[in-house]
Amino acid sequence: SNRIVVVDRGATIQSGPTLEVLRSPATPAAARIVGVETIEEARLVSVGEGTLSINVAGQMLQGVPSEGTSGLHVGDAVVMCIRGEEVLLELGSPHPSSARNRLHGRVVRIEAEGSIWRVTVDVGFPLAALITRSALDEMKLAVGSVVTALVKAHGIHVIAR
Repeated sequence: SNRIVVVDRGATIQSGPTLEVLRSPATPAAARIVGVETIEEARLVSVGEGTLSINVAGQMLQGVPSEGTSGLHVGDAVVMCIRGEEVLLELGSPHPSSARNRLHGRVVRIEAEGSIWRVTVDVGFPLAALITRSALDEMKLAVGSVVTALVKAHGIHVIAR
């Protein structure tokens, strides 16, 4: 379908074009319902030309403003959402990348979800990455592995609190 309705406890909390709702949930509840893997409390640190910075559990992350962030001010409490498919994992020395967010951490959980594997990395908060079995095997990932998680700025969605 071209449209989706998100219902929580019998009440419609968001509706709109499917891709828009999936990429830009309006509330933390909508984010959970549409399957966003990482949802964390944060604080807006700065808003610049085409970027914004947030503090999540002591980690500074860069995102891009959206319709939902237009009325926000520096210091406001927000909620940060990252879909697992927006997270890349790498081992070893960092390489130059267009990803604005580099988070170093340790793998704390690996779970199979059909043909996809959810790898949760403790980066100061639990960050979920969705990867293939071949990537899991090739990287020899296990609980305790030290990795760097990369998230492009457009992969971070910020919701007003």
